[in-house]
Amino acid sequence: MAYGKAEELLHLALRLAASRSGLSASDIEAELGHGPKGALEKKRQRMMNALRGLFPSGLEEQMEGARRFWSLRTKELDHLPIVQPNDLAMLERAATALLNTNDAEGASRMRALRDRLASALSRRGERNYEADLEAMLQSQALAARPGPRPMIEPDVSEAVGQAIMELKKLAFVYESSRGEKRERTVEPVGVLLGGRHYLVARVENAPISSEPIRWRMDRMTDVHVVDEGIRAMPEGFSFRETARKAFGVYHNEAEFGEVIWRFSPKAARAAAAYHFHPDQKLEQSSDGSLIVRFRAAGHLEMAWHLYQWGEQVEVLAPRGLADLVNNHRRADFTAIP
Repeated sequence: MAYGKAEELLHLALRLAASRSGLSASDIEAELGHGPKGALEKKRQRMMNALRGLFPSGLEEQMEGARRFWSLRTKELDHLPIVQPNDLAMLERAATALLNTNDAEGASRMRALRDRLASALSRRGERNYEADLEAMLQSQALAARPGPRPMIEPDVSEAVGQAIMELKKLAFVYESSRGEKRERTVEPVGVLLGGRHYLVARVENAPISSEPIRWRMDRMTDVHVVDEGIRAMPEGFSFRETARKAFGVYHNEAEFGEVIWRFSPKAARAAAAYHFHPDQKLEQSSDGSLIVRFRAAGHLEMAWHLYQWGEQVEVLAPRGLADLVNNHRRADFTAIP
């Protein structure tokens, strides 16, 4: 068997072993990459037959309705050299990326995981891994996100994460944009990550059906978890659906509605490569321009983004956003985002 095929088979075996509920046929084919459906199906069948030969008693098959799921239950993979220096380097890259987006807690956890895996390599007697890891880190670079960003204290993000995981209330002192400070106790729902991080939470004792409020985490101090459980959200509530109502992280229900932008033929190709919103729809016009449509709120964050496109973008809707942008479109930008 060629080296590449053996590596691919080992990767699939590890994925099957790591999955608790098992992988379906479509899951396995997605692991195999891109290509015609028929070719991926045949490749999956060949690889599963190979795994049956290698692990005759470990490969398990289950039925759930009309769908089949496979998992691998064997101890034969336990002593394989699964973790390599390039894996540790990738964890370090991920930690740096998290730190660059204000997620200090996430970066800390990622590096703790890296250190535990490195310790396992050391105990296994692989003496060269440190030199290999250093070489990998020297050969990789991660560009920091340009521009200023608010600083968030690690104890704030840690307390928020703990409250969300344990379904507990959270208390903090919150400073408004006017500098007024007030003690708050809330029931956390989730966190919106961006240049600014927002805690999404329902105020303590607010009606069960009330819309959660967004709190800027860089304005929270004296944060601590309250040893009291939170109420369940109403049936049908989706945090993901709530998050996608905003263009960025700020949401104003009064602004929510249809957004339509037209990018010039010069900027159309670059704009088509952007993911502006999860629900966006793109329309190519006969003159080469590109129409982008979606529904969201957050006119100010939209204006901040649109400014960098200069005169290459026009706001067709809503009127309020167009008024905010039109007088600030520039023709002297030398590049397109």
